[in-house]
Amino acid sequence: MEEKFTPEEQALYDEQFTSDYPVESMQDEKLEQDVKTDGEDDTDGLNEASEQPAEEVSQESLNDDGGEKESEQPRYAVVEQERQARQKAEQDAAEARELALEMAQKYAAIQQEITRRHDENVPSLENDPKAHIAWLGQKLQEQQKLLHEYSYQREQQERVNQEYYERQQLGDYFEAAKAQVQDKYPDLDSMMDYLYEYADNSFKADANLYPQLNDPAVRQEQIGIQLRDICKQSQRAGINPVEVLVHKAKAFGYSGPQMRDDVSALQERTTAARTLAARGGQAPTGGVDIKTLSSMPEAEFAAWVEKNPGKFEQIMSGM
Repeated sequence: MEEKFTPEEQALYDEQFTSDYPVESMQDEKLEQDVKTDGEDDTDGLNEASEQPAEEVSQESLNDDGGEKESEQPRYAVVEQERQARQKAEQDAAEARELALEMAQKYAAIQQEITRRHDENVPSLENDPKAHIAWLGQKLQEQQKLLHEYSYQREQQERVNQEYYERQQLGDYFEAAKAQVQDKYPDLDSMMDYLYEYADNSFKADANLYPQLNDPAVRQEQIGIQLRDICKQSQRAGINPVEVLVHKAKAFGYSGPQMRDDVSALQERTTAARTLAARGGQAPTGGVDIKTLSSMPEAEFAAWVEKNPGKFEQIMSGM
């Protein structure tokens, strides 16, 4: 038989039941919140652990890329400098060929004018057969001579163009080699002055045997030839030609920069062509160059060539 509560007992039971349920509910909710909080804390820890290596890897990657770029920049600068030097040498050689061709055309026009004037006095076959035949023979010899000169000039021009290009290349190579050791030898210019003066005095000492060495231009040309030979040998051996010159200067007695009162001598050495870039060892031509000749009127050009055949040949052979 089921026992029933009295109204007073039922009221007490209901009151106790309704107060216990919220306590359990609140405990469950608190437990769920604690679980969520712990989960979030764990997740944050994982996120921090995962993000930290990513930042380090990213920074290391940037550093590696930066190092590669820094290492690539000097190589790119060297390649770009060589490319610009090569383009400049090719452009200079092309301009020299154009000027030489213009001079050759002017010279040919002068020769044609001389031939035309000579042809005006040609003896006729009817009036003087013997003189006419002699004239034909002379004309044939002149044509053969002109053909031979043309072939020779063409060969010379090709050789000169090749030499000019090589000189430009060696000049750029020498200047680049000099820049590489400029900081290593602060008195490098003094060394070059000393070495140039030493070589010049050596050639002067041989002037008794070779009188042409009394000419400063000839000595200068010989120094240029020696310098080009040193550059060629150094380039083949893979060494810096300036280092070779420094060694020679010290072997010849260089002990340091000297104070000189002879200002004119110092200026003469400074302005002299002791490097490959300065006229390539060519002798001076009295201030007249191919650009000056190309700007002359035809009559003035013809008169100058007639008065200075040696200088004209020297200018054309030095192109």
